[in-house]
Parts: sequence; structure tokens; C-alpha cells
Amino acid sequence: MPTEERPRAVDGIEAAHQTTRAGEPYVVIHNPATHTYLKLEPEDFDLLPLMDGSRTVKELVIIYYQRHEVLALPRIAGLVQLLKDHLFLTEPPLDAYAELGSRLHGADAQGLLARIGRGFLQTSIPLPGLDGTVGRIYRSGAWVFFTRPAFIAGAGLGILSIALFIYELEVLRYPLFKFGGSYLQGFLLLMLLDLVTISIHELGHAVAMKHAGRWVRRSGLMLYYGMPCAYVDTTDIWMAPRRERLIVSFAGPWTGVWLGAACTLAVLFLPHGSLAGAFFFSWAFVALLDNLFNFCPLLELDGYYLLVDLVEKPMLRARSFAFVRGELWRKLWTREKLEPEERFFAFFGVASLAWSALEIYLAVRVWELRGAAIVREVWSSGQWWARLLLIAVGVVIALPIALALRSLLLHVLAWARVELGWLRRRTGARVHR
Repeated sequence: MPTEERPRAVDGIEAAHQTTRAGEPYVVIHNPATHTYLKLEPEDFDLLPLMDGSRTVKELVIIYYQRHEVLALPRIAGLVQLLKDHLFLTEPPLDAYAELGSRLHGADAQGLLARIGRGFLQTSIPLPGLDGTVGRIYRSGAWVFFTRPAFIAGAGLGILSIALFIYELEVLRYPLFKFGGSYLQGFLLLMLLDLVTISIHELGHAVAMKHAGRWVRRSGLMLYYGMPCAYVDTTDIWMAPRRERLIVSFAGPWTGVWLGAACTLAVLFLPHGSLAGAFFFSWAFVALLDNLFNFCPLLELDGYYLLVDLVEKPMLRARSFAFVRGELWRKLWTREKLEPEERFFAFFGVASLAWSALEIYLAVRVWELRGAAIVREVWSSGQWWARLLLIAVGVVIALPIALALRSLLLHVLAWARVELGWLRRRTGARVHR
């Protein structure tokens, strides 16, 4: 009986009292032993000290009623389950259905393939000890980048670097996808520079965590959709005020602004046609492209999380897409007036879909202009390792697309199954009548 359960909170829970832009209070709690976080309403947080194992859920419901004059059994039972799921209670959570499924199905071939697929999509290799190193980097001078003069200088350099890079593209001093006269070498260089740029980007997030006085809990390397990259866990920033959260999200692409500016200035002053100039030209391209995508709020990257924190609308992308797919069309058909929040969801959802269409168009154009030529040159080289590398890259690109199409197909089939079942039941009812 859930009402007879006696929840007991773990020791050492850390709490941070915050307020929204509208002045509404909320509390973020943190369990340092398991590194889990949870956002609670103040009324729910006030019950946490009472969860010492001496009171049942039913008694907590009575206490809540005495305080707020609301009989909230589902709310209190849900709160207890939420705390248990996020390891804030001494009793561990139990997913009975997952346990039953693993017993029934066992380690079959389909499950093995699913685990391999998940590992290909995202596998992390933690590297301990980064928190202390990042703290020393911050104290050794990285704090300067969080001052107002550094922000003004970075903004100016960022605008200048974009103008200079466009100038370099116009004068054609360096080819964009070639290095040393080879597309293959250019591709390998871009891949390496992308890995280094992402690592510096993540270091920017980590340094911002130390600026906010918080802890970098995990960091390391990750295999993400088959591509290696670095990662930094910034979840501890939820214990800091909103301004610090915005700074941490901004710091990643902000390091890319400085990196792109430095590389572009190096290209400007290096001798024309030198390998060093070509190297920094390629790096400037990677850094600027990374910033373009990371600052864009229509993708689930840093710009998106900046926007979510600014407008304080969690799950903005999912909620916008859900509104555009369903309720928006009904309201447009009935000419019902949209609320301000609904107009924002409609604008964001339509803009995100338009950006996705633009990305597909740009990808096709890049393939037409450069991609096909690169593939032909690499394949015609006759070197087995070059062809093998080309096949591996093709698999890395094609596998996420295939998985996405499979997920879409399963979704469509599930929808069709429901609709066909509804039609069969409706037909059966008519025949019965």
C-alpha cells in the first residue's frame, strides 16, 4: 500500500532556493552521494525534513492538508516516487517491468544488437581529476575572459574575424576542403581540428563552472554517433542562480569566438600559400562553423539552452513541435485567437522546421559542390586504406540517418495500427447494428 510507506530521506541533501523572472520561488536539491538533482515547489520541499521514516505517506497527506487546505494524495505519492527515482530516499527505486522484461527476454540477439547500436550512438569514457585542473586554469588567468573588457574585445574580434574570413573566401588564397593539394588530407585535418575545437569548447564550459563556484563532476571522451568528442558534465550549475547558468551555456561557444578570431588573424599575417596559413584557415572555418551552430537557438545546442533559460520554458522544442502538430491547426481552422505563449510556441516550432529544411538543402548543395568530388578523388587514388576510410565515414554518416528513418517508420506503423484498429472496431459495430 503506497499510503502506508514510510519514506526516509538520505543524509547530506544540499538545497538551493531560487526564483524565476516573475519572482516565483522554487528549490533545487542535490544528493552529493549520487550526484542527482531535482527541482521542487517550496510546498513539496517543506515536506522533505518530515521524511525521516517515522511518518507514513498518509500522515504526510494530512500534514499537507493542515498546512495548505488541499487534500493532495496523488501529489504526495508522486513526490515520494519522484524522490525515490532520483535517489533522494534510502529505499532504492525498483523498475519492476524492466526487471520482468529482462527475465522474460534474456540476452537475445536483438537485445545485443540494440546495445551495440546504443553504444555506437553514445558511449562515454570518463577521465577523472579535471575539476582540480580546471580550477587551476581559472585561477591562473582564465578569469579574465569573464570580465566586461574581455567581453567587449571578444565581440569586436568575433565580428572582425567573420569579415576577414569572408574576405579570404573571396580572394581564394586557400582552398576550403583541401590541404597540401589533397581532399583526403583536408578531410582528415578538418576531423582532427573539429575534435580539438570541441574539446576547447567543453573546456570553456568547465572554466565557467569554476567561475560560478560549482563543481565539474564528470568529464572525458565520448563516442557520439560514431564520432569522437570531448564532454563536460555541467549539471551542478543547477545549484547556481540563473545568471550563472546563462554564463556557463554561453562560455562554450564564446571560447570558439576567441579561437576563430585568433586563427583568422593568423591567416591574415602569415605568408600567402604557406602550410601554416592553410592550417589556420581550416581551423578558422571549423571554429566559425561550430559557433554558427552552437549559437543558433533552433538546434538543441548551447544557443537553445540559453533561450530556454532566458524565457524559462523547459522542453521548449518538444512543446513547440507538439503545439504545431496538433493544437495550432485546430485553432487556425476555427480562427480562435492564440495566447501569447501559444504564439511563441508556433513561431519557434515553425522556425525550427524551416531551419531543418534549410540544413537539408545546404547539405545537398555542399555535396553537389564539394562532396562528390572528394569521394571520386579518394576512391580513384587506388589506396586501400583511403577507400576503407571512405567506407567507414559513409557508415558513420549513414547509420544515424538509417536509425532515424527506422524510428520514424516504427512511429508511422504504430499510428497506422491504432487507426486500422479503430476502423475495424467501427466497421464491426456497424455490422453488428
